[in-house]
Amino acid sequence: MESRDNSVETKKRKIESFIDNETTKAAKNNLSSSTGSSSSESDEEEIIPPPKIVRQKLLGEGGYGSVWLCLFSNKQFALKEPKENSQYKIAAMEKEKRILSYVNQQHDHLPKTDPHREKIIEMFPIDGLCKYQLALEYLPRGSLYTCIRKNKKYLTDVASIKILTDVAYALDFLANIQIVHLDLKSDNILLTTEGNAKLADFGFADYAYEELTDILGTLRWRAPEIGVEQATHKADIYSLGMVAWELKTLTLPYVSFEFKSKEERRAFFKLVQGGFREIIPSDCEPKYAALITRCWEQNPKQRPAAEEVVKVLGDIKSLRI
Repeated sequence: MESRDNSVETKKRKIESFIDNETTKAAKNNLSSSTGSSSSESDEEEIIPPPKIVRQKLLGEGGYGSVWLCLFSNKQFALKEPKENSQYKIAAMEKEKRILSYVNQQHDHLPKTDPHREKIIEMFPIDGLCKYQLALEYLPRGSLYTCIRKNKKYLTDVASIKILTDVAYALDFLANIQIVHLDLKSDNILLTTEGNAKLADFGFADYAYEELTDILGTLRWRAPEIGVEQATHKADIYSLGMVAWELKTLTLPYVSFEFKSKEERRAFFKLVQGGFREIIPSDCEPKYAALITRCWEQNPKQRPAAEEVVKVLGDIKSLRI
């Protein structure tokens, strides 16, 4: 136990060191841009302005931000930014950018053959962006949520297992670097043209050692302990179980609930905290059904770790789910 605690402390210091370095770099960049460097009249070097960012269309909006399809130097990317000039939302976007920068940096250290690679959305550095704007890779197939509702024919049993395995690898990687996602759902899983999955939207993500007792995430996928006790990586496992149920049924979780008011949302979440869950179809492959049930355990400690989920999915990938 002592060695594990030391490992967590080491990772915590690494994260804090990364944040300090990023803060220092940002301060230097601000100082450089504010002071500038005066050029003499004899200096003949031409100053070439950076390419312009061209907004092509709005891809989507959430509670905190908007995502635009943009073009920069003939390359498309997704631009995420706050929907309005709110200090709270700007601060939240800055934090998301800081966390995703750390996640991407740690990802770059992985060996090229590591199965955890290419499972999380990538963020690009682009000149001219504000500190609260995120330039993200653009995946034209969109989200799993959209695919479930518009392109169900692509979601074969094999494809579904591949998607879940990719996401489980992403969660295992995040757990190893002490990051909790806290908003895993089909809408935040993006698909490549090859059918691979990437975990996106780190708007609610945080460092595992922080106090995580606020009510976060999206209600239909939210673990019952959220807002009641310290959230851990096991909260993401609960949400993964809900995504697994979605892929089996190709249906929105708790579709009969509309949540028109705060009172209805509170009443529903109390049901979940009391053990209420979706019904697993009777024709579901037993091992797959058992995995969903374990992910939905009321006690977070009884849920499997992401590493175990990967192994179980490997055992059932040749079976019909």
